[in-house]
Amino acid sequence: MRYVLPAALSALFIFALVVSFYTPASGPSTLPNSFTVHNTTFNVSSYALTQQQREQGLMNATITNQTFMLFVFYNSSIYPFWMKNTYSPLDIIWIEAENGTGRIVYAVNATPCVSYDPNQTSCLVYYPKSDANYVIETKSGFMQRNNISIGDPIVLNSP
Repeated sequence: MRYVLPAALSALFIFALVVSFYTPASGPSTLPNSFTVHNTTFNVSSYALTQQQREQGLMNATITNQTFMLFVFYNSSIYPFWMKNTYSPLDIIWIEAENGTGRIVYAVNATPCVSYDPNQTSCLVYYPKSDANYVIETKSGFMQRNNISIGDPIVLNSP
């Protein structure tokens, strides 16, 4: 005798199975709400946790000195960034961290890319030179204003 699940239970089982494959097995249990570099703490203003949020980034956003978007990746890798429809220059800071402690592994001062090319293929793509599992986007000049360099230690503070 074959057992057949009711349609609703079947759909729920399939959904749970799919989610288990696409949900990271490990990652931060709580999100950092701030980060500290050179004994100065900065509050995270927004997060990019999903692929859709990562693609959106700070596109079409107003950027201030208090804008710090934290991109969270659950595996360390080379994560390229571009500035499609981003109207302000940004500092993009790649971080490799474990258990809230890490270092800045790469950073760029990225220029805006707002072109009339529908695919925006003329936008520069910025590739880090080292694996990272976090990225911070912030207003251009942040690193210079705060005397921050590649290699500096950073602490990701969780509540």
